[in-house]
Amino acid sequence: MNRATSRHQLQNLLKFTVKICDITFNKILGTGFVVSRQGKIVTCAHVVRKASETGKVAEGLEVGVYFPKATNPESKKLIATVAACFQDYDDDVVLLQLENSYLADGIEVAILGTAEESAGHPFQSFGYRRLENYLGLPAKGVIVNFAERPFNSELQAEPVMLSSQNIDGGMSGAAVLDIERDLVVGIVAQTWDSAGRMSDRDTNFAVDCLVLTFEPMHLDFQAMSSERRSFLPPPNLPAMTPGSSGSNNLDNAPPPLEEWVGRKDFLNDLDGDWLDPDTSIVGLIGFGGEGKSSITRRWLDELRQNPELPQPKGIFWWAFYEQPRVDEFFEAALKFVLPEIDPLALRSPNLKAQVILSMLRSDRYLFVLDGIEILQHQDGDDYGLFTNPDLR
Repeated sequence: MNRATSRHQLQNLLKFTVKICDITFNKILGTGFVVSRQGKIVTCAHVVRKASETGKVAEGLEVGVYFPKATNPESKKLIATVAACFQDYDDDVVLLQLENSYLADGIEVAILGTAEESAGHPFQSFGYRRLENYLGLPAKGVIVNFAERPFNSELQAEPVMLSSQNIDGGMSGAAVLDIERDLVVGIVAQTWDSAGRMSDRDTNFAVDCLVLTFEPMHLDFQAMSSERRSFLPPPNLPAMTPGSSGSNNLDNAPPPLEEWVGRKDFLNDLDGDWLDPDTSIVGLIGFGGEGKSSITRRWLDELRQNPELPQPKGIFWWAFYEQPRVDEFFEAALKFVLPEIDPLALRSPNLKAQVILSMLRSDRYLFVLDGIEILQHQDGDDYGLFTNPDLR
């Protein structure tokens, strides 16, 4: 048996980036990214304009959207229509809506912010530019700062200047992920043609995601001044205050062993992981019967009896072999972190997950997900990934 730790991981660009195509899927027009589980996608207006017979962008215009990371082959090619666009302004962005209004397994949603506090930060992106036989490539660079609005355009927000050697045609509509704040803060819109000159040869421009909050886009997100992402609860929820200090739910944990010999080094390693502020996840990996659950219970008992170690706000143990249904897990976890809430008030599993996540970020909780491997793919390209998108 061994252990593996996971530090904070950035949003996975590949999981929410899509190809924007014509409706026959014979031609790639550009790039886009998913911004809601209800099937909303952001891309550039000039990308969608390529699919218009009139050369204009209007609500209802259809395009093809290809999801490379959809686990179901039948969900890779879908049709979307323009749901919102700026008719009176030149901000180069549109909001698309999938016809079926839901996301396939394997697809994630970008977490958004504005570029207001991103000047000087490094960024990552991914888009469908071509490099000889390669199509679909990453990009990296620096978010330089805001530029003044060009004199020949009517923009609602100042353009964001990027410095990158990797942005080229086909990346229009790609997400700009600020890797210090872990927020998508812009939409790649333009690369500057320096005509071979050294000056400004790596200059590119993006649209600030701020415009996505404007009418008629109306995307709902909070621009955060810190790196921590937030969840804004619906107005009909009670105030979100965590459960009482020291509350634990160990109903699903195995009973403590009466006798214990050895494994002190392993337990000390777990103490070190618990004290490491950058370690969010520890995985105990081994064959069945090697004692993963027993050693976890032993470590928890020693943790609770050790006044020199910081104590968790609460400990929640869930045994997936005995209770494999994800909806039951979400309901129990929600009641644990927010006892006063009625789980029926949140019918969406994704919304339950977001509330739980928000509460876990509010204090130091410890969750034990015993037997989680039964909800992971056991083979193929998705080996190890969770089968449930909301749990993921």
